[in-house]
Amino acid sequence: MAEYWILDPVNQTADFFVLTEGRFARARADSEGVYRSAAVPGFWLRLAWLWERPPLSKVLPELLAGPPPEIDPTR
Repeated sequence: MAEYWILDPVNQTADFFVLTEGRFARARADSEGVYRSAAVPGFWLRLAWLWERPPLSKVLPELLAGPPPEIDPTR
């Protein structure tokens, strides 16, 4: 699975694209701001971490606990 990210630290935006049926399609973070990689199974991150730069002592326990449950966008 091919995937690429465009991160803009000036405007604090993140765009994600995943190869689907021979074309790159936009992928989105869920409503909680969590992006789950299509290319690296199990890899996820909170977009806020990119811009807030929280201390590792805050991020590490959450990472070790595993990804938060996926949000159903139809709810």
